Amino acid sequence: MTPDYSTISPFLVSSKSKWSRSLGYIGLCLGVILLLCSVQMYMNVQQFIGGKEIKKSGYDFVSVSKLITDQNMGKDNRFTAAEIHEIQTQPFITDAAPLISNEFRAQISAGNIIPFSTDLFLEAIQDDFIDSVPPSFHWKPGESHVPVILSADYLEMYNIFAPSQDLPQLSESSIGKVQLQLDC
Repeated sequence: MTPDYSTISPFLVSSKSKWSRSLGYIGLCLGVILLLCSVQMYMNVQQFIGGKEIKKSGYDFVSVSKLITDQNMGKDNRFTAAEIHEIQTQPFITDAAPLISNEFRAQISAGNIIPFSTDLFLEAIQDDFIDSVPPSFHWKPGESHVPVILSADYLEMYNIFAPSQDLPQLSESSIGKVQLQLDC
């Protein structure tokens, strides 16, 4: 028995117009583009909301400090050696090291290159806890050249502040070429 095709609309079987076929292809392409854009947007939002950026050697470093309250203001709120050891012995901690902050006034300037000077704090930590240590990053007591790693956050704050003070904005690559004067 042969099927009766006389009841099927000729429009569904074959289009009589090239114009309608072209519109169909254009609609298909737009649909695929919208689908791919929505998948990409979903992935970007997921990465922004919940994605974690893995740091050096697959570890994520977290800075921990004591809560400063009205009762302990003005006291030494640094971790003691015993408290650091207690943190290191926790089963979910791989290692811990103190951030050692300067206990003296420090000021940095760029001399005549950039007429900018500011007070700042310096911190020292074991090299193992620094995400990217340049090969030339070494210092011994008595050397006049002190290697300093500026935080990307500090550079971002400077670049936001600089135009209001008629100072040049600096890129990550250019800040490394500026010889800074550190006064302690």
